Amino acid sequence: MVGFADPGITPNSDGLPGLAVVKTMVGALLTWGLVACVAGLVLAVVVWAVAHHQGNYSQAASGKTGVLVAIGGAILIGGCRRVGRDALGGPTAARRAADRRRGAARRRRTLSRGIR
Repeated sequence: MVGFADPGITPNSDGLPGLAVVKTMVGALLTWGLVACVAGLVLAVVVWAVAHHQGNYSQAASGKTGVLVAIGGAILIGGCRRVGRDALGGPTAARRAADRRRGAARRRRTLSRGIR
């Protein structure tokens, strides 16, 4: 595997006018997307339950599909946020894990001091 050299280019938040407005709009769209996924999940579960109770297994299968689509949409929206954060220089998984380990070590030291 060939490694690529870092070109030293990082995104900046003041490069384009109106970037703050675009970030706000995208955040609002993500919120509405999650709300739609939750509403779709509730509706699909209701369809699944009612159809199964009435013996309409074709509609019950449609309800199951709706549940999977709603969960998949929520996962994709959550992943979209993660990809955007990583692309814009947010904390990586390794850095977050290191922060958790440091926090756990700090809590252990604090607890050991209090026991003595």
